[in-house]
Amino acid sequence: MNNHYTKSGGLIIGSIRMSSLLAQINIYEDKLIINYLFFFKIILLKKDIIDIIASNDFFEKGIKILHKNSKYDSKIIFRVSNPDKLIEEIKKTGFMNYN
Repeated sequence: MNNHYTKSGGLIIGSIRMSSLLAQINIYEDKLIINYLFFFKIILLKKDIIDIIASNDFFEKGIKILHKNSKYDSKIIFRVSNPDKLIEEIKKTGFMNYN
């Protein structure tokens, strides 16, 4: 099992949208880290995650990260062209067995 996966993409946090390549998602077995705008960071532990689902909406295509960490906006979407493929890569890290 590969315990780390990194992917560049866009990001939506609440009503703020960042275009592609301004964000990077790093998935580890125990946490998910999104770096954006070069120096901001979102860190979510497995226990914070409710679910990760594919969003195929034209303007919000990517993965929706449903979480319970009140430190961050409830709407977090990491934008990629193929959300299903990203979810498969996340599963390979062992991160998706959070339930």
